[in-house]
Amino acid sequence: MSVRVIAATNRDLSELVTQQKFREDLYYRLCVVPVRVPALRERREDVRPLAEYFLGEFCARNNSSRKVSRMGRLKRSRITGGRATFGNCGTR
Repeated sequence: MSVRVIAATNRDLSELVTQQKFREDLYYRLCVVPVRVPALRERREDVRPLAEYFLGEFCARNNSSRKVSRMGRLKRSRITGGRATFGNCGTR
């Protein structure tokens, strides 16, 4: 049987291995192809495309037509979550 596992965390697993809070053998099994995706707060240029995408999804579900406004305010706001949290804020 061949199994592939995709795992994600917001913790530094190598640091946890050093502190002996995460199993070293498991770390090396999981860390075959590490991919770091920066937090949304570090990628301000992605705010507008994500806002437009989530607004489009919202409009399609609710048979509505709205445009993204107040983009400057949105880009300056403190973004604490990731893509999913950002999308949930847009639907509220």
